[in-house]
Amino acid sequence: MLTYRTFEIAELVLTGTPLAPGRHQVEVVLRYDGGGRGRGATIGLVVDGKTAEDGRVVATPPTVFSIDETFDIGLNIGSPVGDYPVINLFRGGTVARVDIELDG
Repeated sequence: MLTYRTFEIAELVLTGTPLAPGRHQVEVVLRYDGGGRGRGATIGLVVDGKTAEDGRVVATPPTVFSIDETFDIGLNIGSPVGDYPVINLFRGGTVARVDIELDG
């Protein structure tokens, strides 16, 4: 599941389907509308090279997030993005690697 939230302005939840046991590549692809700060975007959840689900948000953050906010993978210890417990631990697998690619 992926929850993308732009403060109180926009929220998108992508769930896909449960994964079978084994190794998988999960990607989040954000296609920004461009044309200035805070514009909308199409966001896709891609599993093993195939789009599992995608959707749109009408706005993205117009500036950077707070320096004291965390960038968590598999564990949420900062402000929760969605309606989750404050500590939301990923269980049942291993996050082997995280890559971030920026275009442009």
